[in-house]
Amino acid sequence: MLENTQAPLRSSWLKSGQSELPGLSSSLLSEFSHAYGLTINLDSYQPAAFNPEPDLDIFSRRSNNQSNNRFKADYSSPLRPFKSPTLKSLSLFSRDWDKDRRPVPDVALTKTEGDRSPPLSRPITKRAPTARTDSLTGLGQGGDWVASTGLRQTSTPRTITESLSRQDARNPTRPNTYKDDYLLQSSTSGRVQIDLASSAFDAYLQVVNSRTGAIVAADDDSGPGTHARLTLTVQAGVSYIVRATSFQPVATGRYTLTLRTPDTETTTSGFNRSDGYGQVNAAAAVAQSLNLASFAPVADAGYSWSNNRVNAPEAWNQGYTGRGVVVAVVDTGVDYTHSDLDANMWRNPQEIAGNGIDDDGNGFVDDVRGWDFADGDNDPMDRNGHGTHVAGTIAAENNDMGITGVAYNAQIMPVKVLRDNGSGTYTSVAQGIRYAADNGADVINLSLGGGYSAEVAAAIEHAVSQGAIVVMAAGNEGAAQPSNPASLAIQWGLSVGAIASDGLIASFSNRAGADSRMQHVVAPGVGVVSTIPGDRYRSLSGTSMAAPHVAGVVALMRQANPNLTDSQVRQLITTSATRLSGSAPNTVPQPAPTLTFRPMQKQLRTR
Repeated sequence: MLENTQAPLRSSWLKSGQSELPGLSSSLLSEFSHAYGLTINLDSYQPAAFNPEPDLDIFSRRSNNQSNNRFKADYSSPLRPFKSPTLKSLSLFSRDWDKDRRPVPDVALTKTEGDRSPPLSRPITKRAPTARTDSLTGLGQGGDWVASTGLRQTSTPRTITESLSRQDARNPTRPNTYKDDYLLQSSTSGRVQIDLASSAFDAYLQVVNSRTGAIVAADDDSGPGTHARLTLTVQAGVSYIVRATSFQPVATGRYTLTLRTPDTETTTSGFNRSDGYGQVNAAAAVAQSLNLASFAPVADAGYSWSNNRVNAPEAWNQGYTGRGVVVAVVDTGVDYTHSDLDANMWRNPQEIAGNGIDDDGNGFVDDVRGWDFADGDNDPMDRNGHGTHVAGTIAAENNDMGITGVAYNAQIMPVKVLRDNGSGTYTSVAQGIRYAADNGADVINLSLGGGYSAEVAAAIEHAVSQGAIVVMAAGNEGAAQPSNPASLAIQWGLSVGAIASDGLIASFSNRAGADSRMQHVVAPGVGVVSTIPGDRYRSLSGTSMAAPHVAGVVALMRQANPNLTDSQVRQLITTSATRLSGSAPNTVPQPAPTLTFRPMQKQLRTR
């Protein structure tokens, strides 16, 4: 192992505990409106509105200085010293943020994880009927009662108490119906349970698709005694009529109608709150990209522990080394003169160096090597070291010197978005992601983090639409879930946590969280040796070091099968991952449906 033993600098450029700007997590915050007892909304998560001034520093590296104090000694005097942050150079440390990493909601919630909802926050009041009429029953969609409360994962039941009569007071123009109709709507799909109970009559439930008139479900006595109970899956965007009536044709009397989302704790195959889907496995992931069984093991001798840990040599042995794949390092830049990287640096084939012309018409003049969005020029040289370390893990050359990258024949596209002190802005990060995607990057590595930014999220979505796979460091706050932008791995790309050589998750690494939609895996991120500026090598720790291992594996996959989409790569990486020793799939809560439940009223018509 290559290590530097030089003495620490007298004036460290990076102070312990100041290596990260922790972001707000992707923990779901739910707001629920209960119409006549229940409207549940668990899928309308809106991240925190953290909107600093455009030129405030809101992104920082994902290396973990606290776990690797040598980082302070690894850099000699040519590197700029790190200065304490000011209001114009915002850099908040872990202790300055809420430990739960949750955005503050519009209304105060004092609930803890798993709490049930509080009582209705205000008395139920009846609204006037609307003029809209349901096409099937002739009933207007009005008369709803609304109350607000907050929940996290499941709902407590909400109950309507009413009377079944020959002529319902709510529907005076429909005599002899002996039934009450309620509108059930959902903006997301999910399971619901409906109970109809009465001591006066034999309860009978029907659920009707209000558009087609088809009876979706019906029940007589599935509940206790003669009570009716239905549990069904409602579809997003479909309106249903829940009909409360009696099995006898003309029965009357009091009843209660209860709607709830049943407990949604289900065991999700392979997912664990700590390590997500497990440790990335190149031998299996690349093979499955070709619909093959996992590649045969090869001897580990001569390779670094981190490459062995992700089974990269097994893919190399089959001829997959990342050749022809472009990996963008969106970071502090890359030392493109490093002798272990120079042969693998991407060059813009349509740009002529030094002629002062935007030859390829991409909006950037002389961007032969990439672009520096932090300083607004065409020189993405790394004077920090972080981006060069990331690049080496991905694609350091197999040249009998130094180290070998996971995808040692891939091309590195340097995109500098963080300044030499390791900080940057939302705008520069978003611009860098878009530049990488628009200029042919197959894989984009984001070993950085900060607060939520709609601008960055839109850039990642754009990159995915252009065919790029985005790999994101989960963060070094030791939080229960990934911070931003890795929290977006619920929708796009991959989140990556860090493990040590013994396979244990690093104490600083953010975990996967409780949502199995989070495409989270782990990779080596403790004591990882890689390139730094000046033809040197250092051992660093952090999820910043873990993410490029996964980016390298994705590069191997895209060489094997260039047509892989974001969703396919996400699935292949997670399903082929290796479960860590002692780690088992968790029972995790699945999102409840978003429901609206309200009575329906007859529209009074004149002739």
